[in-house]
Amino acid sequence: MRIDTMNGDFTPLDYEAMTLAINLAKKGANKVSPNPLVGAVIVKNQKIIASGYHKGFGKDHAEVDAIKNCGEDLQGACIYVSLEPCNHYGKTPPCTKAIVDAGFAKVVCAVLDPNPKAQGGLEYLKSQGIECFNGLMFAEAVEINKVFFINQLKKRPKISVKLAQTLNGKISRADGTSQWITKKNARKEVHRQRANHQAILVGKSTLREDNPLLNVRHIDGDDPMIVIIDPIGDLDASLKVFSAPKVLYYSQKSRQDLQEHIIQVDVIKSLDYKKAWDLVLEDLYHRGVDSLYVEGGSTVSTYLLNNNLVDELYLFFGMKFFPSNGKDGFLFSQDKEFKLLDTKILGDSVLLRGDFGCLQELLKSLAK
Repeated sequence: MRIDTMNGDFTPLDYEAMTLAINLAKKGANKVSPNPLVGAVIVKNQKIIASGYHKGFGKDHAEVDAIKNCGEDLQGACIYVSLEPCNHYGKTPPCTKAIVDAGFAKVVCAVLDPNPKAQGGLEYLKSQGIECFNGLMFAEAVEINKVFFINQLKKRPKISVKLAQTLNGKISRADGTSQWITKKNARKEVHRQRANHQAILVGKSTLREDNPLLNVRHIDGDDPMIVIIDPIGDLDASLKVFSAPKVLYYSQKSRQDLQEHIIQVDVIKSLDYKKAWDLVLEDLYHRGVDSLYVEGGSTVSTYLLNNNLVDELYLFFGMKFFPSNGKDGFLFSQDKEFKLLDTKILGDSVLLRGDFGCLQELLKSLAK
């Protein structure tokens, strides 16, 4: 690492301050994109005296917000930040300048910034005579900013896959019917998850069979952009999704029968499934789409899983069994270890949220 990692001699106050910084950072969810979530806490004379967080894109960064929230002299104080202070001019001046000007003696951050435009903050602060440390509550800070770190390190959106299945692992009966495997509480949770992503995608079979709206009508939130991959261009223009206000349609075929507001993208040059997905993910990244919520289909879910493109899996279980000739959710080509992150009881449904090593992979990449 460019800056010494703290050696583990943490005090209860260190943990208290960084825990508060990370929890404050979460309050910026869905408001700061494409920026990361960041919180900051100021300590002087062994007491927390101020805090702040990044409240929205283009607004003050967390460090500046905390400084403005403090009415005391900051000479000799310590600031705890959930992400390395930025060292460049963007929508706002660099946070490093604000830290130096305020007279801080010490800076502790949880994780270094992988963005080449913003990184180098701790190196600069150290050159200005400020004591700098990195790595306090490293894993927790990476977890809340998985979207940002995946965007920076993998150059694509974070991909979350949602699958609802019966207790015996079926997503539909043999005839394709499935409604409803889960009930109202689980559906509200799905809509919350949709609202937490910039874009949503389902497979063509699901679009045809279920004709979904893919909005967040069960909660108070913003509808995600709908992404449709239709290489040969044969989806019916009367499907409900084509009436949504934000639609990205990927196809080899230019459709004159689609509504004018739909953005038609012709990056797909091959009917090869992998090549099509690679081009779509690259295009979404360059459009600034930071997160994609995928509601299976077996074909889509299986492809993403077997190609290590599932950053997070939301696995819903309804209290049902379908006959054994029903459709499986995943068709595995190799062993997979599901790393459970948390569980929720949603009425008579159960949600398991986890990944397949994504968080550990990020931690290793960021620790280099």
